[in-house]
Amino acid sequence: IRCNDQIISSMLIIRHAHELAKLLNINVFTKCMNKSLYKITAWILITAGIIYAITHLYFSFGGPTIADRIYEFGFGFLFSVLIFLLSFFPGKYYLAISNDESKHNKLTNSSLILTIVGLAVVVATFILMQLNPSDGWEWMYGLAFGIFPAGFLYAIAVILLLVNKFKK
Repeated sequence: IRCNDQIISSMLIIRHAHELAKLLNINVFTKCMNKSLYKITAWILITAGIIYAITHLYFSFGGPTIADRIYEFGFGFLFSVLIFLLSFFPGKYYLAISNDESKHNKLTNSSLILTIVGLAVVVATFILMQLNPSDGWEWMYGLAFGIFPAGFLYAIAVILLLVNKFKK
């Protein structure tokens, strides 16, 4: 019964987010895309990337087998570097965009909106997972209905930034 409650609450959040998106016209967002919103998002990305890299960067040669060493290298070191790069460089690009308002266009504004929505979904997912403790199913539903969709939104945002950077 608890699993059904979590699915229903996730569906309600998605429905309310969709209704909110319909209420908010995209023109309202593009008019309020000032430099401070770019800077705040940039510093959140840079800080989160640095914190994640520092707290999850582990690499040692202490494993008893070669498989342990490969696992530690692949999931410890390389994944931490990948997360750091995927948060640091978009954050740095947002800082560059915030300093030059002539670079504000539909691609960068859409990318910023997707990044903010993705960050909001991640925060909401972790809050919901902490508020509804159960026997481990909240992590599965949190990943399936929160983290993966937020990662997909963020991937689209990064692709939009890359298209904007290399479109000329």
